[in-house]
Amino acid sequence: MKKNNMNINEILALIVSYMKVQIEYTEYKLKSYKEWNEDECADEDCLESCCDETTVSISDDTEPSFDEKFREEWA
Repeated sequence: MKKNNMNINEILALIVSYMKVQIEYTEYKLKSYKEWNEDECADEDCLESCCDETTVSISDDTEPSFDEKFREEWA
């Protein structure tokens, strides 16, 4: 039976290599998405509507506030 003896340096080298490839892959996906998104929203009217639909607003409130329908649903 063969034993797999790897020292910590080899393991770390594999992890670093994996992370570098993952970063490259993520950069490629982002580039591809940006190109696709630009193609979808080429004109100004569409671009404004696309941006309006994808805008996320974050509240500065420290306590979350929910309307009555939400509270009834989760009560």
